[in-house]
Amino acid sequence: MIPVIVVSTFITLFTLLQIVIVACATFDHESMIGEIIMKIDQERHKGNDPVVYSTWIPVFLAFCLIFPLLVSLWVLSVYWDCYEHLNQQEL
Repeated sequence: MIPVIVVSTFITLFTLLQIVIVACATFDHESMIGEIIMKIDQERHKGNDPVVYSTWIPVFLAFCLIFPLLVSLWVLSVYWDCYEHLNQQEL
């Protein structure tokens, strides 16, 4: 069976890769999120308060950043339970 440290390292690297991808997409002004952020800035300079955009972006980013981490932790916990169960059977 694959050691837990290998699986946890893979899951951690995968989660960090997803966070980097989301961060790059956020700060790239040619992406959809970048365009929305630019529209928010334009509306704020006009004196308007873009409530729809300013509430949607943090929720979207939180989902993109937290969801992969939660899935990774869940996979790791399932794997850890299986690993402990197999170790107990061997004893």
